[in-house]
Formats: sequence, C-alpha cells, structure tokens
Amino acid sequence: ADALVKIDSNTGEVVASVALASSPGSFRGLAVDHENNAWTGDILNSVVLKVNSTGSVIDTYSVPTAVGIAFDSQGSGWITTGYSNDVYKIDAVTGTATPFNGYQTSVGVAVDPFDNIWIANSGNNTVSKLGNNGIVLGVFATGPLPYYLAIDANGNVLILNTNGNSLTKLNNAGVVLPAPSVPGLTTAYGIAIDAAEKIWVANSYGYNIIQADCTPAVPGMQLTKCGPSKCATYIGMKVAQCTKLIKKGCKLV
Repeated sequence: ADALVKIDSNTGEVVASVALASSPGSFRGLAVDHENNAWTGDILNSVVLKVNSTGSVIDTYSVPTAVGIAFDSQGSGWITTGYSNDVYKIDAVTGTATPFNGYQTSVGVAVDPFDNIWIANSGNNTVSKLGNNGIVLGVFATGPLPYYLAIDANGNVLILNTNGNSLTKLNNAGVVLPAPSVPGLTTAYGIAIDAAEKIWVANSYGYNIIQADCTPAVPGMQLTKCGPSKCATYIGMKVAQCTKLIKKGCKLV
C-alpha cells in the first residue's frame, strides 16, 4: 500500500512511515499546512486526507481527483483536480470545500507573497491568477504543457513546461521575464525554489534532480568563491543578494 514518509530535514533520514489505506499509486499531491499537518489527495476515493504529525488521519474532504495542494496565509487549502477541471478552496475555519470552475487540466498550484493563487492549466497552456476569494485576476500564456510552478520571494512565477523542457518566468502582473536556463530538462514533473533562491527540478525522465540559479545571468554581476561561507559562484544575483554576500567577504568581479 502507499505510505506517507517523514524525512528529517537535517539528516535526510526517514523518521516515520505511515501506511494509507488505498490502492497503490492512488495518492497525488502533498503539502504541509501551518499546523504541521500533511495533506494528500486520494484520487481513488475522491477525497483529500489530512494527516497529523503522528501519522493519524484527522480529517477528510470530498474533492475529486485532487492532484495539487497549496495553502494561503489564512491556512485555507487550494486543491487542483486535473481532468475534473475545477479548483477547490477548503476553508481553514469551517472545512467547507468550495469549487471554482473553468480550469483546463489544472495540476500545479502555488500561493504568492501577496496571497494570490496561481494555477497551471496544462490543458490550454496557460496559468491563472486568482485572488483568495476565488476571483480570476488574469490568465497568461506559458510554454507547452505547464504542469507545475513555483514562486520566488518577490512574487515572480516560474512555470515548468513539461513538454517543452523549459521554464516560463512571469512577474506578479503576468509580464514575461527572461527565464533561467536549466540544462538537461527531460519531461520534468516538479519544481521548487529554496530560501537561497535556488531552483530545484525533479527531472522525471532524466532520473535526477537539477539545481539552478533562480535569476538568469546578468553581465557584471558575478561573485567568486571567497570567505568562510564559500559562496561558490553566483551569476545574476539581485543587488540585495549581492550585498549580503559581499558582507560575507565575497567580491564582485
């Protein structure tokens, strides 16, 4: 049977494994809410499971074919449903699941720093921007088959175009920006941005994970290895990031 696995963030070791009662391969999507509960979609039984940190299922929500999960600042869950073409909001207070219609094979979902919700519509090669009341604020074109997306600290959106083996980058208003180069993408199925503004991509057919800089290269903004922090080589960092690294002993070259 499928299981939720808990991994220690410091050691990388598996510290818990919780078996879930459903058929193998029926679970999609995973996110952790503000209270450290894990949520996952059980597409076979058309529910979303809420599992506490000890591994007990403490709630279920009726959502068909849930495949993507994210949380807004109020703790409400936003769920994409793939071929069901709906997006659900699960209210943090009442637990009520409210559907919003009109999406096209939506998979990826993320919440920006301004509490807008971004949905990847792989069925028509767009992303939708919603307010946290569910009202659509904009729809923007992407590359082919945008399955997943991630948002940086400034609210810029990086969309992983699975069929195009490429990224599309939009600012928070939906304007296209130069996208980072991520060599070696091969039908990738997951993307995240860490606190250091590094991109991580799950490269499905490459059988690996790729790390890349979040910002494309900009001439004159290169930092060399230096100082006790061993900054490595940073290209195209934002001015604020460069300033932080310079304070650590790095120098512009």
